[in-house]
Amino acid sequence: WSLQPDPTAPGRQQFLLTYPRIYRDGFDHKMASHPLGWQVWRWDRVAGRFVRAEQGVDLERSADGPDAPVTTSDRLRWRINEAEEAFRAGDYEAALAGYEAVLAIAAGWSRGAGEPDWAGVARLRWGMILLLLGRRDEARPELSALADAYAGDLLGELAAACLSGAEGDSPNAPARCVAAMQQVNLWERMDEGCGRSTLCFPLYSTGILWPPAGLTAYLNAHPELSGDLEAVRAGLEEAGFALDEVRQADGGSLWVVVQAGGVPTEWVLVREADGRWRPYQPPACAPPGPCWPQVGAGE
Repeated sequence: WSLQPDPTAPGRQQFLLTYPRIYRDGFDHKMASHPLGWQVWRWDRVAGRFVRAEQGVDLERSADGPDAPVTTSDRLRWRINEAEEAFRAGDYEAALAGYEAVLAIAAGWSRGAGEPDWAGVARLRWGMILLLLGRRDEARPELSALADAYAGDLLGELAAACLSGAEGDSPNAPARCVAAMQQVNLWERMDEGCGRSTLCFPLYSTGILWPPAGLTAYLNAHPELSGDLEAVRAGLEEAGFALDEVRQADGGSLWVVVQAGGVPTEWVLVREADGRWRPYQPPACAPPGPCWPQVGAGE
């Protein structure tokens, strides 16, 4: 941290906190390089304490220091993680814009030894998001081209699975795309050393497959099923999901156990005030565990 002049109050100081930006909802690892996250804390006369006034991330600077090199691969991974957070939150418009930025950076990029094919991963998400947004005429050619370009690789297999599930004009096409991807056994087949596939560390199978995208797509296409657990289960299974359990949870939410790439995964799906379903995301900070600074922490 450092003290610097507060531009909103001449003569006063503000705190600038900097730290590695770690992505909970992304393809990240503590041993990977991270962009520089920052927060500005200013004194609030009414509250009688310092409060967080600004927050952001510098995607052109490494948290390892001002002289640490930032490679194109770093930038791709960081921007993919930014876009992935929006994707996993169900904010597909923001995710699409984020992945568009990734693809622009990836133009002319060559994959190095021991790293995933970030450009290919971005193309897969791009096609999936277009489908989830209902832009099927744009999604299908992209997924088809990806399946051809990566034939014989897990990435191509996932694109082909999504494409096969998305055939026809059914409103269930996005859900069927995601459900078909769950049948690809990534858990056992992904190679952490990146020797046999473009998909490898720090990618992980559940994050790539991300079942909630399809589960919520189905629920949002069938609002009339809300509250009917048997109908919801039958519909999700008809769409192609292998379900171990569907149960009502607190506040009208759903608890779902679904097979994803060879392993059972658990998800809580919640319905927003506007009627749309999204995956529940627990708070980033849950006292009494460790937390980033919160409002009032400077008392």
